[in-house]
Amino acid sequence: MPRFSSFWPALRAISEISKVNKTVDEEALETFRTLEPSEKSIGISKSPGIGSAGVSSSSTVPEVKAAKQREQHRGTPKRADPKSQQTAKQPNSQVEVYGPRVGWATDNILDVEVVLASGEIVNANATSNQDLLKALKGGNSNFGIATSFNLRTFSQGQMWAGLLGQSISSREEVFQAVSDIASNANEDPFAALVADFKFNSATKSWVMNHTVVYTKPVANPPIFEALVGIKPQLSNQIAITNISSIALGQKMGAKVAYNKNHLSYTGTYGNDAALLSKIFDISNATVHKIMPQINGGIKWVIMMEPFPALVDSFGEKNGGNSLGLSAETGDRIVILQLAHFEDHDANDLVDTELKNMFYEIASAASEMGLLRRFQYLNYADKQQNPIASYGPENVAALQATSKKFDPKGLFQRQAPGGFKLGIQQVI
Repeated sequence: MPRFSSFWPALRAISEISKVNKTVDEEALETFRTLEPSEKSIGISKSPGIGSAGVSSSSTVPEVKAAKQREQHRGTPKRADPKSQQTAKQPNSQVEVYGPRVGWATDNILDVEVVLASGEIVNANATSNQDLLKALKGGNSNFGIATSFNLRTFSQGQMWAGLLGQSISSREEVFQAVSDIASNANEDPFAALVADFKFNSATKSWVMNHTVVYTKPVANPPIFEALVGIKPQLSNQIAITNISSIALGQKMGAKVAYNKNHLSYTGTYGNDAALLSKIFDISNATVHKIMPQINGGIKWVIMMEPFPALVDSFGEKNGGNSLGLSAETGDRIVILQLAHFEDHDANDLVDTELKNMFYEIASAASEMGLLRRFQYLNYADKQQNPIASYGPENVAALQATSKKFDPKGLFQRQAPGGFKLGIQQVI
């Protein structure tokens, strides 16, 4: 009974909020008209206070208006130094463990309610504003404020999942196993892997600690036999479990990196074990080059995520997306590199070396015919341009959609953060 007594009032509250959202077009219009000539910023991001309106991506329009009124009362807040890169937010840990089964998360969006710069509230779905729906699937915060989503769901029961710790001395075997899993996941879409390589400057050593997931309650499935069989094992916490247990474990184990500097870069490459080995060697050389120059040391993480071609096949089946991917591009590996450190004076050094490192990796991959243009937006650094990586045709479509639904470019000019479309629109 306690569960239901707390659930139904919350559901009624959500329903009332939805009713309010349906009638706020005049308030939105007033808010955006006030912002438009001033060149003040409306913060469409998950970090409150970045923009002068201080609004999150899930805010309702009355909250936008209230935030602006608070700003007028207290003055515009001082923006953080863009070079400081300080954060208390942990990055996404993986692309999508269900990708081979259902595609990208964005491929499963059925309907989006959007507040446009005009103040109009529209719905984007398979029968209305299809171009806007496709643009929202990868186009970032460039078109309006999304106030609600309807998503396609699927059933998930127990699964075999957990962490696998291995010695860095076995890395060449791991690279081959990662490559094999990327290929074999096309035949067994229940498998997902994030191969983790962690460096700690205090011990000056690497360790591997992989996230292994098989979304069926089957222990030791054949697709993971080679990886799990690599010795020595430092730890093995893989077990039959469920989503709620995993979520609780992540909550209990979460650590917030206050006052830490966090930098990240991403790249996508063809599936090849020899290239993964080169990527590790180049990364290792970079870490040892900069480590002596950083007070307090540095923690470095390389994530290698198999990206089977099967993931791409769901886009067109579900109305298309803006990512510029197709199954014809083959199996890939998405690489994320993260650096955590306390020395604020080392930001420029680490940023420069990360960028140079990825240029070197890109050169090596290009020589092997394995460089792929796609950059996963959720992992990208501010110096990268993931939207451009979708390809000229998709960028042109995104720009056309922006001009159609936001002709004066409010969300291009006055929504700080995120990745823009590279267009100048009429004020």
